[in-house]
Amino acid sequence: MRRVSALNKMMSKDDLRRIGLEALEDIGRFDDAAAYSLRMTSGTMGQEPVLFARRRVMPEEKPIDFYPDMKAIILFAGTFSMRLRFLADLLVDYEPEGRRILIVDSKDLNNNFERILDDFVPDCFFGFPSFVAEALSRIRDSALLSRLRLISCSGEFLTKELESFFRTKAPQAIVSDWYGVSDAGGIISDSPCRYLSRSIYHPAPGIEIGVENSDENGEGDIVATYNLGPSVRVDRYNTGDRGKMILEECLCGREDTFVVLGRKNADALKFLGTTLRREEFDRVAKELERYIVDYRAVAREHIKDELLQGEIVLEIISTPYLQNQPEPEELIKKLFAERLFVTPSRTLSSFINGAGGISLKIIFKESFSPETKVLKLKKIYG
Repeated sequence: MRRVSALNKMMSKDDLRRIGLEALEDIGRFDDAAAYSLRMTSGTMGQEPVLFARRRVMPEEKPIDFYPDMKAIILFAGTFSMRLRFLADLLVDYEPEGRRILIVDSKDLNNNFERILDDFVPDCFFGFPSFVAEALSRIRDSALLSRLRLISCSGEFLTKELESFFRTKAPQAIVSDWYGVSDAGGIISDSPCRYLSRSIYHPAPGIEIGVENSDENGEGDIVATYNLGPSVRVDRYNTGDRGKMILEECLCGREDTFVVLGRKNADALKFLGTTLRREEFDRVAKELERYIVDYRAVAREHIKDELLQGEIVLEIISTPYLQNQPEPEELIKKLFAERLFVTPSRTLSSFINGAGGISLKIIFKESFSPETKVLKLKKIYG
């Protein structure tokens, strides 16, 4: 607390409010420091990185139940760091009420995974859609699948292909998704409404959702307004997603409904358990400037033979030197995949040559069409 107080004295109230640190003063008043978390935004959406000090559950709030009536829940964290975050959330926000909860990350999706499920007997899967899909693709026991009653997703865009895959593998399970913004502290949509389909939501209590910079169709940047703590309010935070408001009353009676259309022109994309970053593509393209004049990259996920697959299409304007090489397509594919890091420790090559389910396709182009913003990396949904 002394370090926090010293930092607060060095900064003005406006500075503290802008970066979310003013909420730390509340810790001394409430004696519940464990309920606070610090999070630094990535800054990849064209904004400066922001440090948030967020009170996990406000005094007047009741934690949302993400898995109502479920008794044996598996949380798919994806990475070990996310696994720790899930655990911290459970310790602070959550009362198990007789439930059993197992948190797994990508290393657990191995040949022993189905045997673990035999012992645990889950009735609910919750987590990133891509990791839930990978887990489902490893299950061959129809009895295990028949016990699943809820498949609930957050953290990534739930595509039409993934939703269809979930319903095929576990037709008796309800498939729902939640809208969350990790930079803003978590889930900001309310419990899934039975009258709304995939990627359409009502805001959670205390959250105001709006759309800025909209076009003639009403589609624009989704912004959120909410309280970080008793003394800090975030005003119209840009989530980095595109969407629109529905100006009609829902059958449930609510009038605040919004549609998420996908990530806007972002520089970082979640993709099949990896993160594709424009700066990393730029770095590799610079290293290979002997071969590459310019590039564009498109990523897409799809289901093939009941397995989640991913494809990256890399369009390249090549140098004459590359075109004079034998098999230029295979050469640049190998060089690019070996250099491009898609996790902190693994390159794209390891996902292509291993069991990652990702392929890389090279297309040579003469030129690229001019764009207002040079969009070099994007993901196709649906």
